[in-house]
Amino acid sequence: MDSFVARQPIFDQDQNVYAYELLFRTGLENKFPDFDPDSASCNVMMDAFIMHSVKGVTEGKRAFINFSETLLLHDFAFYLPADQVVVEVLETIPPTPEALAACQRLRERGYVVALDDFVLDEQNAAFLDCCDIIKVDYRLSDAAQRQEIIRRTAGKNIKLLAEKVETLEEFHLAQQEGFVYFQGYFFCKPEIIQGRRMPESRLSKMQLIKAINAPEPDFNAVTEAIRHDMSLTYKLLRYINSAAFGLSKEVESIHQAVVFLGVKALRKWVTFLTMAELGEEKTSEILYNALLRARFCELLADKMGMPRSAEDLFLVGLFSRVDAIMDMPIDAILKEIPLSQDIKTTLSGQEHQYGYVYEFVQAYEKADWPVIEEICAELSLDPDQIPDLYFEALDWTHQALVLAGLATDKTPAPTKP
Repeated sequence: MDSFVARQPIFDQDQNVYAYELLFRTGLENKFPDFDPDSASCNVMMDAFIMHSVKGVTEGKRAFINFSETLLLHDFAFYLPADQVVVEVLETIPPTPEALAACQRLRERGYVVALDDFVLDEQNAAFLDCCDIIKVDYRLSDAAQRQEIIRRTAGKNIKLLAEKVETLEEFHLAQQEGFVYFQGYFFCKPEIIQGRRMPESRLSKMQLIKAINAPEPDFNAVTEAIRHDMSLTYKLLRYINSAAFGLSKEVESIHQAVVFLGVKALRKWVTFLTMAELGEEKTSEILYNALLRARFCELLADKMGMPRSAEDLFLVGLFSRVDAIMDMPIDAILKEIPLSQDIKTTLSGQEHQYGYVYEFVQAYEKADWPVIEEICAELSLDPDQIPDLYFEALDWTHQALVLAGLATDKTPAPTKP
Protein backbone atom coordinates (compact mmCIF):
# COMPACT_ATOMS: atom_id res chain seq x y z
CA MET A 1 0.00 0.00 0.00
CA ASP A 2 1.33 3.43 -0.94
CA SER A 3 1.56 6.01 1.81
CA PHE A 4 1.77 9.78 1.76
CA VAL A 5 3.26 11.58 4.74
CA ALA A 6 3.51 15.36 5.05
CA ARG A 7 4.95 17.17 8.05
CA GLN A 8 4.13 20.55 9.55
CA PRO A 9 6.30 22.19 12.25
CA ILE A 10 5.12 23.10 15.75
CA PHE A 11 7.17 25.81 17.48
CA ASP A 12 7.87 26.82 21.04
CA GLN A 13 7.93 30.40 22.33
CA ASP A 14 11.46 30.96 21.04
CA GLN A 15 10.44 29.85 17.52
CA ASN A 16 12.41 26.63 17.89
CA VAL A 17 10.77 23.49 16.52
CA TYR A 18 9.24 21.45 19.34
CA ALA A 19 7.57 18.81 17.17
CA TYR A 20 6.11 18.04 13.75
CA GLU A 21 2.55 17.06 13.00
CA LEU A 22 2.57 14.15 10.57
CA LEU A 23 -0.36 14.00 8.18
CA PHE A 24 -1.03 10.67 6.54
CA ARG A 25 -2.90 9.41 3.55
CA THR A 26 -2.89 5.89 2.13
CA GLY A 27 -2.90 7.06 -1.49
CA LEU A 28 -4.49 9.43 -3.95
CA GLU A 29 -6.78 6.77 -5.36
CA ASN A 30 -9.08 4.46 -3.44
CA LYS A 31 -7.45 1.26 -4.62
CA PHE A 32 -8.83 -0.80 -1.72
CA PRO A 33 -12.51 0.18 -1.43
CA ASP A 34 -13.26 -2.57 1.09
CA PHE A 35 -10.25 -1.79 3.28
CA ASP A 36 -11.00 -0.35 6.71
CA PRO A 37 -9.67 3.27 6.57
CA ASP A 38 -8.68 3.17 10.24
CA SER A 39 -6.60 0.05 9.68
CA ALA A 40 -5.12 1.67 6.59
CA SER A 41 -4.11 4.72 8.61
CA CYS A 42 -2.54 2.47 11.22
CA ASN A 43 -0.52 0.73 8.52
CA VAL A 44 0.69 4.07 7.17
CA MET A 45 1.77 5.14 10.66
CA MET A 46 3.64 1.89 11.15
CA ASP A 47 5.34 2.40 7.78
CA ALA A 48 6.49 5.84 8.88
CA PHE A 49 8.01 4.49 12.08
CA ILE A 50 9.39 1.19 10.83
CA MET A 51 10.17 1.69 7.12
CA HIS A 52 11.22 5.33 7.13
CA SER A 53 12.13 6.02 10.77
CA VAL A 54 10.15 8.89 12.18
CA LYS A 55 13.28 10.24 13.86
CA GLY A 56 14.58 10.90 10.36
CA VAL A 57 11.34 12.57 9.29
CA THR A 58 11.08 14.72 12.41
CA GLU A 59 14.78 15.36 13.10
CA GLY A 60 14.46 13.68 16.49
CA LYS A 61 11.49 15.82 17.54
CA ARG A 62 8.13 14.42 18.63
CA ALA A 63 5.53 13.48 16.03
CA PHE A 64 1.92 14.62 16.50
CA ILE A 65 -0.34 11.96 14.97
CA ASN A 66 -4.12 12.23 14.52
CA PHE A 67 -6.14 9.41 16.06
CA SER A 68 -9.68 8.56 15.08
CA GLU A 69 -12.11 7.15 17.64
CA THR A 70 -11.45 3.58 16.48
CA LEU A 71 -7.68 3.93 16.72
CA LEU A 72 -7.97 5.58 20.14
CA LEU A 73 -10.36 3.05 21.68
CA HIS A 74 -8.38 0.05 20.38
CA ASP A 75 -5.09 1.35 21.86
CA PHE A 76 -3.26 1.44 18.52
CA ALA A 77 -0.91 4.04 19.99
CA PHE A 78 0.72 1.35 22.10
CA TYR A 79 2.38 0.04 18.91
CA LEU A 80 4.27 3.34 18.66
CA PRO A 81 7.12 4.55 20.93
CA ALA A 82 5.79 6.75 23.74
CA ASP A 83 8.86 8.98 23.74
CA GLN A 84 8.46 9.88 20.06
CA VAL A 85 4.76 10.58 19.56
CA VAL A 86 1.97 12.85 20.70
CA VAL A 87 -1.45 11.21 20.39
CA GLU A 88 -3.71 13.85 18.87
CA VAL A 89 -7.36 13.16 19.71
CA LEU A 90 -9.53 14.41 16.87
CA GLU A 91 -12.25 16.94 17.61
CA THR A 92 -14.86 14.52 16.21
CA ILE A 93 -14.37 12.14 19.15
CA PRO A 94 -16.99 12.65 21.90
CA PRO A 95 -15.87 12.47 25.56
CA THR A 96 -17.49 9.12 26.22
CA PRO A 97 -16.36 7.11 29.27
CA GLU A 98 -14.52 4.80 26.85
CA ALA A 99 -12.65 7.68 25.16
CA LEU A 100 -11.71 9.27 28.49
CA ALA A 101 -10.47 5.91 29.80
CA ALA A 102 -8.38 5.42 26.64
CA CYS A 103 -6.73 8.83 27.18
CA GLN A 104 -5.96 7.96 30.78
CA ARG A 105 -4.40 4.64 29.75
CA LEU A 106 -2.13 6.48 27.33
CA ARG A 107 -0.96 8.96 29.94
CA GLU A 108 -0.34 6.20 32.47
CA ARG A 109 1.95 4.54 29.91
CA GLY A 110 3.93 7.75 29.34
CA TYR A 111 2.24 9.03 26.18
CA VAL A 112 1.50 12.72 25.61
CA VAL A 113 -2.16 13.36 24.72
CA ALA A 114 -3.28 16.42 22.75
CA LEU A 115 -6.81 17.56 21.92
CA ASP A 116 -7.19 18.74 18.33
CA ASP A 117 -9.26 21.84 17.43
CA PHE A 118 -10.58 22.00 20.98
CA VAL A 119 -13.76 23.97 21.66
CA LEU A 120 -14.66 24.35 25.33
CA ASP A 121 -18.25 23.49 26.15
CA GLU A 122 -20.05 21.59 28.89
CA GLN A 123 -19.48 18.26 27.15
CA ASN A 124 -15.84 18.66 26.08
CA ALA A 125 -14.80 19.94 29.50
CA ALA A 126 -14.56 16.29 30.55
CA PHE A 127 -11.37 15.99 28.46
CA LEU A 128 -9.55 18.57 30.60
CA ASP A 129 -8.59 15.98 33.21
CA CYS A 130 -6.97 13.57 30.76
CA CYS A 131 -4.83 15.60 28.35
CA ASP A 132 -1.42 17.30 28.25
CA ILE A 133 -1.83 19.71 25.31
CA ILE A 134 -4.83 21.58 23.96
CA LYS A 135 -4.79 22.80 20.35
CA VAL A 136 -6.94 25.88 19.67
CA ASP A 137 -7.73 27.14 16.17
CA TYR A 138 -6.56 30.74 16.42
CA ARG A 139 -8.53 31.84 13.37
CA LEU A 140 -11.86 30.32 14.43
CA SER A 141 -11.73 31.32 18.11
CA ASP A 142 -12.10 34.78 19.62
CA ALA A 143 -10.22 36.30 22.55
CA ALA A 144 -13.04 35.57 25.02
CA GLN A 145 -13.15 31.88 24.08
CA ARG A 146 -9.38 31.56 24.40
CA GLN A 147 -9.34 33.29 27.78
CA GLU A 148 -12.01 30.93 29.08
CA ILE A 149 -9.89 27.95 28.05
CA ILE A 150 -6.86 29.51 29.76
CA ARG A 151 -8.91 30.08 32.91
CA ARG A 152 -10.32 26.53 32.99
CA THR A 153 -6.90 24.93 32.48
CA ALA A 154 -5.09 26.96 35.14
CA GLY A 155 -3.32 24.68 37.60
CA LYS A 156 -3.85 21.56 35.47
CA ASN A 157 -0.36 21.46 33.90
CA ILE A 158 -1.88 21.65 30.43
CA LYS A 159 0.08 23.37 27.64
CA LEU A 160 -1.83 25.43 25.08
CA LEU A 161 -1.03 25.26 21.37
CA ALA A 162 -2.28 27.91 18.93
CA GLU A 163 -3.08 26.47 15.49
CA LYS A 164 -3.31 28.35 12.19
CA VAL A 165 -1.09 31.19 13.35
CA GLU A 166 -0.38 32.89 10.04
CA THR A 167 1.30 36.18 10.95
CA LEU A 168 3.97 37.39 13.34
CA GLU A 169 1.38 39.66 14.94
CA GLU A 170 -0.82 36.64 15.75
CA PHE A 171 2.22 34.78 17.07
CA HIS A 172 3.12 37.61 19.46
CA LEU A 173 -0.50 38.02 20.58
CA ALA A 174 -0.83 34.28 21.24
CA GLN A 175 2.37 34.43 23.30
CA GLN A 176 0.92 37.24 25.41
CA GLU A 177 -2.28 35.27 25.95
CA GLY A 178 -0.39 32.33 27.42
CA PHE A 179 0.08 29.90 24.53
CA VAL A 180 3.39 28.04 24.61
CA TYR A 181 3.27 26.11 21.31
CA PHE A 182 2.40 27.47 17.86
CA GLN A 183 1.54 25.94 14.50
CA GLY A 184 1.09 27.80 11.24
CA TYR A 185 2.99 29.58 8.51
CA PHE A 186 3.97 32.71 10.41
CA PHE A 187 7.59 31.54 10.43
CA CYS A 188 7.91 31.57 6.64
CA LYS A 189 6.80 35.14 6.02
CA PRO A 190 9.16 38.11 6.14
CA GLU A 191 9.09 40.70 8.89
CA ILE A 192 9.80 43.74 6.72
CA ILE A 193 10.97 46.86 8.51
CA GLN A 194 10.66 49.91 6.32
CA GLY A 195 13.67 52.18 6.02
CA ARG A 196 16.17 49.66 7.35
CA ARG A 197 19.44 49.52 5.45
CA MET A 198 21.04 46.19 4.66
CA PRO A 199 24.19 45.63 6.81
CA GLU A 200 27.50 45.45 4.93
CA SER A 201 27.97 41.78 5.84
CA ARG A 202 24.64 40.89 4.26
CA LEU A 203 25.31 43.09 1.27
CA SER A 204 28.58 41.28 0.52
CA LYS A 205 26.86 37.90 0.75
CA MET A 206 24.10 39.07 -1.59
CA GLN A 207 26.79 40.19 -4.01
CA LEU A 208 28.33 36.71 -3.88
CA ILE A 209 24.94 35.13 -4.63
CA LYS A 210 24.60 37.58 -7.51
CA ALA A 211 28.07 36.76 -8.86
CA ILE A 212 27.69 32.98 -8.74
CA ASN A 213 24.26 33.09 -10.44
CA ALA A 214 25.38 35.30 -13.32
CA PRO A 215 24.89 33.72 -16.78
CA GLU A 216 28.69 33.61 -17.20
CA PRO A 217 30.14 33.84 -13.69
CA ASP A 218 33.65 35.17 -13.17
CA PHE A 219 35.08 32.22 -11.23
CA ASN A 220 38.24 34.05 -10.30
CA ALA A 221 36.13 36.70 -8.57
CA VAL A 222 33.91 34.05 -7.00
CA THR A 223 36.94 32.13 -5.73
CA GLU A 224 38.41 35.25 -4.17
CA ALA A 225 35.09 36.14 -2.52
CA ILE A 226 34.81 32.67 -0.98
CA ARG A 227 38.45 32.69 0.17
CA HIS A 228 37.85 35.91 2.11
CA ASP A 229 34.91 34.33 3.95
CA MET A 230 36.43 31.92 6.50
CA SER A 231 33.12 30.29 7.43
CA LEU A 232 32.11 29.73 3.80
CA THR A 233 35.57 28.35 2.94
CA TYR A 234 35.42 25.85 5.80
CA LYS A 235 31.91 24.64 4.92
CA LEU A 236 32.62 24.26 1.21
CA LEU A 237 35.86 22.32 1.79
CA ARG A 238 34.12 20.16 4.41
CA TYR A 239 31.43 19.34 1.86
CA ILE A 240 33.74 18.44 -1.01
CA ASN A 241 35.97 16.30 1.22
CA SER A 242 33.04 14.35 2.64
CA ALA A 243 32.45 10.67 2.02
CA ALA A 244 29.83 11.62 -0.59
CA PHE A 245 32.61 12.25 -3.12
CA GLY A 246 35.01 9.49 -2.05
CA LEU A 247 38.08 11.42 -3.20
CA SER A 248 41.43 9.67 -2.89
CA LYS A 249 43.22 12.97 -2.27
CA GLU A 250 41.95 15.78 -0.08
CA VAL A 251 40.93 19.03 -1.75
CA GLU A 252 42.80 21.77 0.08
CA SER A 253 41.94 24.98 -1.79
CA ILE A 254 38.89 26.81 -3.02
CA HIS A 255 40.37 26.88 -6.52
CA GLN A 256 40.56 23.07 -6.54
CA ALA A 257 36.99 22.88 -5.25
CA VAL A 258 35.75 25.23 -7.97
CA VAL A 259 37.45 23.20 -10.70
CA PHE A 260 36.24 19.89 -9.28
CA LEU A 261 32.60 20.83 -8.68
CA GLY A 262 31.94 22.60 -11.95
CA VAL A 263 29.49 25.41 -12.64
CA LYS A 264 26.17 23.78 -11.72
CA ALA A 265 27.18 22.14 -8.46
CA LEU A 266 29.20 25.16 -7.32
CA ARG A 267 26.31 27.51 -8.04
CA LYS A 268 23.95 25.33 -6.05
CA TRP A 269 26.19 24.95 -3.01
CA VAL A 270 27.59 28.45 -2.80
CA THR A 271 24.05 29.85 -3.08
CA PHE A 272 22.78 27.51 -0.36
CA LEU A 273 25.67 28.09 2.04
CA THR A 274 25.54 31.85 1.58
CA MET A 275 21.80 31.94 2.19
CA ALA A 276 22.33 29.81 5.28
CA GLU A 277 24.67 32.42 6.71
CA LEU A 278 22.24 35.18 5.77
CA GLY A 279 19.58 33.40 7.78
CA GLU A 280 21.63 32.83 10.93
CA GLU A 281 19.27 34.91 13.06
CA LYS A 282 16.12 33.26 11.70
CA THR A 283 14.49 30.04 12.82
CA SER A 284 16.36 27.04 11.41
CA GLU A 285 13.06 25.70 10.07
CA ILE A 286 13.06 28.36 7.34
CA LEU A 287 16.41 27.20 5.99
CA TYR A 288 15.47 23.52 6.38
CA ASN A 289 12.21 24.13 4.52
CA ALA A 290 13.97 26.07 1.75
CA LEU A 291 16.46 23.27 1.16
CA LEU A 292 13.78 20.57 1.41
CA ARG A 293 11.73 22.42 -1.19
CA ALA A 294 14.79 22.79 -3.39
CA ARG A 295 15.63 19.09 -3.38
CA PHE A 296 11.98 18.00 -3.72
CA CYS A 297 11.57 20.32 -6.74
CA GLU A 298 14.77 18.92 -8.23
CA LEU A 299 13.64 15.31 -7.81
CA LEU A 300 10.20 16.05 -9.23
CA ALA A 301 11.69 17.63 -12.37
CA ASP A 302 12.36 14.29 -14.02
CA LYS A 303 9.02 12.79 -13.00
CA MET A 304 7.18 15.82 -14.38
CA GLY A 305 8.95 15.67 -17.74
CA MET A 306 11.43 18.51 -17.10
CA PRO A 307 14.78 16.78 -16.46
CA ARG A 308 16.77 19.58 -18.09
CA SER A 309 15.19 22.09 -15.70
CA ALA A 310 16.27 20.29 -12.50
CA GLU A 311 18.88 22.93 -11.62
CA ASP A 312 16.43 25.79 -12.16
CA LEU A 313 13.80 24.04 -10.09
CA PHE A 314 16.31 23.50 -7.27
CA LEU A 315 16.84 27.28 -7.22
CA VAL A 316 13.07 27.88 -7.33
CA GLY A 317 12.69 25.89 -4.12
CA LEU A 318 15.74 27.43 -2.48
CA PHE A 319 14.80 31.03 -3.27
CA SER A 320 11.15 30.49 -2.34
CA ARG A 321 12.14 31.33 1.24
CA VAL A 322 14.62 34.11 0.53
CA ASP A 323 12.16 36.86 1.46
CA ALA A 324 11.72 35.35 4.95
CA ILE A 325 15.47 34.86 5.31
CA MET A 326 16.29 38.40 4.21
CA ASP A 327 13.19 40.16 5.60
CA MET A 328 12.78 41.84 2.23
CA PRO A 329 10.04 41.66 -0.42
CA ILE A 330 10.71 38.90 -2.94
CA ASP A 331 10.39 41.29 -5.90
CA ALA A 332 13.13 43.55 -4.51
CA ILE A 333 15.47 40.59 -4.05
CA LEU A 334 14.81 39.18 -7.52
CA LYS A 335 15.79 42.51 -9.08
CA GLU A 336 19.25 42.15 -7.55
CA ILE A 337 19.96 38.53 -8.46
CA PRO A 338 20.46 37.47 -12.12
CA LEU A 339 18.40 34.30 -11.97
CA SER A 340 16.84 32.98 -15.15
CA GLN A 341 13.60 34.62 -16.21
CA ASP A 342 11.85 31.27 -15.77
CA ILE A 343 12.79 31.21 -12.07
CA LYS A 344 11.83 34.84 -11.53
CA THR A 345 8.49 34.37 -13.27
CA THR A 346 7.67 31.38 -11.06
CA LEU A 347 8.72 33.03 -7.78
CA SER A 348 6.79 36.21 -8.58
CA GLY A 349 3.61 34.16 -8.87
CA GLN A 350 3.13 34.42 -12.61
CA GLU A 351 1.99 31.49 -14.72
CA HIS A 352 4.84 29.21 -15.83
CA GLN A 353 5.43 25.49 -16.36
CA TYR A 354 7.69 25.49 -13.29
CA GLY A 355 4.64 26.63 -11.37
CA TYR A 356 3.21 23.10 -11.48
CA VAL A 357 6.24 21.77 -9.60
CA TYR A 358 6.32 24.66 -7.14
CA GLU A 359 2.57 24.43 -6.48
CA PHE A 360 2.87 20.67 -6.00
CA VAL A 361 5.63 21.06 -3.40
CA GLN A 362 3.66 23.72 -1.50
CA ALA A 363 0.53 21.54 -1.57
CA TYR A 364 2.46 18.55 -0.28
CA GLU A 365 3.87 20.36 2.74
CA LYS A 366 0.35 21.53 3.61
CA ALA A 367 -1.10 18.04 2.98
CA ASP A 368 -3.47 19.54 0.41
CA TRP A 369 -4.26 16.18 -1.17
CA PRO A 370 -6.94 17.42 -3.64
CA VAL A 371 -4.43 19.80 -5.28
CA ILE A 372 -1.82 17.04 -5.41
CA GLU A 373 -4.32 14.70 -7.01
CA GLU A 374 -5.32 17.33 -9.57
CA ILE A 375 -1.72 18.04 -10.62
CA CYS A 376 -0.90 14.33 -10.81
CA ALA A 377 -3.86 13.78 -13.11
CA GLU A 378 -3.09 16.82 -15.26
CA LEU A 379 0.56 15.82 -15.78
CA SER A 380 -0.06 12.05 -15.91
CA LEU A 381 2.23 11.74 -12.90
CA ASP A 382 2.35 8.40 -11.11
CA PRO A 383 1.41 9.25 -7.49
CA ASP A 384 2.94 6.01 -6.23
CA GLN A 385 6.42 7.48 -6.79
CA ILE A 386 5.88 10.67 -4.76
CA PRO A 387 6.30 9.42 -1.15
CA ASP A 388 9.73 7.93 -1.86
CA LEU A 389 10.84 11.20 -3.47
CA TYR A 390 9.69 13.13 -0.41
CA PHE A 391 11.56 10.85 1.99
CA GLU A 392 14.64 11.03 -0.24
CA ALA A 393 14.43 14.83 -0.11
CA LEU A 394 14.13 14.74 3.69
CA ASP A 395 17.19 12.51 4.04
CA TRP A 396 19.21 14.58 1.58
CA THR A 397 18.28 17.82 3.33
CA HIS A 398 19.48 16.55 6.69
CA GLN A 399 22.76 15.33 5.23
CA ALA A 400 23.24 18.62 3.38
CA LEU A 401 22.88 20.54 6.62
CA VAL A 402 25.29 18.17 8.36
CA LEU A 403 27.89 18.68 5.63
CA ALA A 404 27.37 22.43 5.86
CA GLY A 405 28.06 22.28 9.58
CA LEU A 406 24.49 23.40 10.34
CA ALA A 407 23.20 20.14 11.83
CA THR A 408 24.52 17.04 13.54
CA ASP A 409 23.96 13.35 12.89
CA LYS A 410 23.06 12.98 16.56
CA THR A 411 19.36 13.71 16.81
CA PRO A 412 18.25 14.81 20.29
CA ALA A 413 15.84 12.64 22.24
CA PRO A 414 12.31 14.09 22.47
CA THR A 415 11.31 15.57 25.82
CA LYS A 416 7.95 15.55 27.55
CA PRO A 417 6.17 18.96 27.54
